[in-house]
Amino acid sequence: MGCLDRIKLYNNQLTKTDMKIVAYFKKHIETIPYLSVEELANKVDVSPAAVIRFIKRLQYNSFAECKIDVAKSDINRALNIENLKFNTSDSIHSLTKKIGAMTTDLFSQTIDMINYKKLEDTVARLRKAGKIILFGMGSSGLVAIDLQYKLLRIQKNCLFNSDGHVQMINANFAEENDVVIAFSYRGETKEVIKAVQTARKKGAYIVGVTSNTASPLYKICDACHLIPQSEGEIRLGAIQSRYAQLLICDILYIAIAQENFDAVKKMIVDTRMMLY
Repeated sequence: MGCLDRIKLYNNQLTKTDMKIVAYFKKHIETIPYLSVEELANKVDVSPAAVIRFIKRLQYNSFAECKIDVAKSDINRALNIENLKFNTSDSIHSLTKKIGAMTTDLFSQTIDMINYKKLEDTVARLRKAGKIILFGMGSSGLVAIDLQYKLLRIQKNCLFNSDGHVQMINANFAEENDVVIAFSYRGETKEVIKAVQTARKKGAYIVGVTSNTASPLYKICDACHLIPQSEGEIRLGAIQSRYAQLLICDILYIAIAQENFDAVKKMIVDTRMMLY
C-alpha cells in the first residue's frame, strides 16, 4: 500500500497540521524521497515532531519507510492517474483502456490492504456459520446480492433483501452462531449501522467491508476488511467501490468453497442443470 493510499485510508484521523503535510505530499510527491524530516518540516512550516507524528499516524515505523513507499509506487501512480482522467473527447477505445487500467490498479490496491489474519478468521467463521446474513444498501446492496447468489449455490444458508426493513427483520433473528457481513463504502449508511447494531446485540459475529477507519461500521465490527478510498466524481467512486467489494466477496466465496471442492463442484453442476 502506497503512502497516498494510507493518507486516504486514515484521512478521518488526521489533524489540521497533518493536512498541511498532506497538501504538500500531494503537490510535490516527486520530491518526498529526497527530503529529510527537518527539510519537510521547514517546507510545510511545521515542527519535525509534527512530521513524525503524521508518519506514525499512517502506521509507518519511520520516515525512511514512508519514502521507500513513495519512491516505489506513489510517484508512478500519480503520473498514471493524470493519464487516466476521463475527458469528453475520449473515444470508446480510450475509455475502455482507461477503465481497464483503473480497475487493475484498484485490485492491486485492495489486495495490498488485506489483513490476512482477519481474512482467515472470517473464512473460518463463515464455514461454520448457522446463517450468513448480509446487509447493504444501494450499490453495496448489489454486491450483497452477488455474494448471496454464489453462497446459495453451494448450500450456504445466506439471507439478504434489498429492503432495509427486511434487513432489520433478519438482524432481529440473528443468533450467536451466525455471521453478518455488512457492506458500506463510507461505513455510515444508517440502515446498515442500525441492522448491524441489532445483530450484534443478538450475539452474531460482525464482518464489515468499508473504506473508512473512522466510521461507525468499522468501530462496531469484529473483523473489518478495508477497501481503497476512491477520489473524483461520485459515480466513478461508486464504480470503484463496487469492484473492490466484489473482489473481497470473491475471495471469501472461493475460500469457503475450498474446504470441500468436490462437493461444491457437484452443487454448482446440479444447480446449473436445473436452471439451464
